[in-house]
Amino acid sequence: MTDARATYDQLPPLSAVYLEDSYVLGVSTDDKSVQFDLDLVLTPEHPAYSEPRPGEQYCYRRAKVTIVSARSVRWIRQTMRPFRDATGEADYGSIDAWSLDGDISHIEGDWGELEVAGGAVRVLLEPDAEETQGGHGEARRPTTEGS
Repeated sequence: MTDARATYDQLPPLSAVYLEDSYVLGVSTDDKSVQFDLDLVLTPEHPAYSEPRPGEQYCYRRAKVTIVSARSVRWIRQTMRPFRDATGEADYGSIDAWSLDGDISHIEGDWGELEVAGGAVRVLLEPDAEETQGGHGEARRPTTEGS
């Protein structure tokens, strides 16, 4: 028996990113859209890829990954407990899984779990983190869990 589900990397806007090691900085939703604010890992296939900065494992860029014009957005589980690194910067973990069954996206991570029907996926990169003093390094690991 084969699994009919596809994964996020089969969606063209997400084909050159690695969500499992990206950091979720925020999640916002309404009836027809979802927005993830991320420190997004770009793979070497991404046109904006650059070599990782010293001390970092990946090429990180601040980004917004959105699903717009969805038929429905449903929270299955919403936890949104921040993790803080040694510098005090908070994140909500990563997107651990994004699978598709037809046009239904099932997205989950430490922050919660969503089901999104239909819609268009878009990725908007913010200016290079070098200019905005951001990015998570390889050495960055959650050290305390917030409330």
